[in-house]
Amino acid sequence: MNNTYRELSNLKELESLFRLRYIVYSEDAFLNKMVSPSSNYDINGFDLNEQHYCAFEVENPVAYIRITTSIPTHFTNWVKTILGLSLIKTESHFTSFPFQSYYTATNWCLSFINALKETKIGEVGKLAIHKDDRQKGIILNGLISSFVSYCKMEQNLILALAHLRIN
Repeated sequence: MNNTYRELSNLKELESLFRLRYIVYSEDAFLNKMVSPSSNYDINGFDLNEQHYCAFEVENPVAYIRITTSIPTHFTNWVKTILGLSLIKTESHFTSFPFQSYYTATNWCLSFINALKETKIGEVGKLAIHKDDRQKGIILNGLISSFVSYCKMEQNLILALAHLRIN
């Protein structure tokens, strides 16, 4: 297998990743509650503030992971385009990150988030690996290790830009 691990590069790839997420989640007995049976995509309001990262085998997406940020990203307009074209309605979120939706101890969530103000933070989630590519953990290992490298490069870029602004 010749897999490439990278940030996606165009609207068509983002669409195919939302479709991959839908397939992976809808085929799983536990996770299928997380996707709408009336859509062909797994997409939600949090995707507007996401960094999207993936594994491709040639041009076919085989794995996906995202990091939710508290602000829009360079993918936001593509997500809006897909939402508009597919007429998918996203639910309103009153939280910055998905984990806050699952933990009802809102005082804990708010104090945790507030303690991280002025820090670049994100929540990693929505891992999806096509069932044909889960054997031996090869895709998972490649995806996670390259994703960590990607995050480090992003952090280094931000630090370099901040340094340039100071000087």
